[in-house]
Formats: sequence, C-alpha cells, structure tokens
Amino acid sequence: MPRHLIRSHHYKNVRDSDGHHISAGEERAVPWVAITPVVNAIRVLERIVPKGELLLSSTHHDVIGQRKHHGAL
Repeated sequence: MPRHLIRSHHYKNVRDSDGHHISAGEERAVPWVAITPVVNAIRVLERIVPKGELLLSSTHHDVIGQRKHHGAL
C-alpha cells in the first residue's frame, strides 16, 4: 500500500530562543505518514476550505450551528 508523507506546522508551545511564543508556528520535525485515502480527503478539504484557513476549522464544518466553540475541531 503506498504511503505519503504529509508535512505540516504545529503552533502549540512553539517558542523562539528567548522563550517568546511564535504565532506563525514551525514545521513539524517528523512528517505524518498517511495512506492514499487520507491524502485524497485532505485534498478535498484543501479545495473546499478557503486558502489560509484551518482544514478542520469549526467555522467551516459546523453545518448545523450547534457547536459553541471556535477554532479547530
């Protein structure tokens, strides 16, 4: 079964050398390994979610408007 490497960024606890939070995040040191159906699902999300937005944002996936929180699911 083919495997794909997914490079991504992480944001939580990303700090510079002075200990200040880096809001832009940084690329994860180790990429995710995924199978083809996962890559296809990510490609679909990339097409339906506006550029620069989180792929799993509650803003774009709360279709019935019942979630009280904002941000990523």
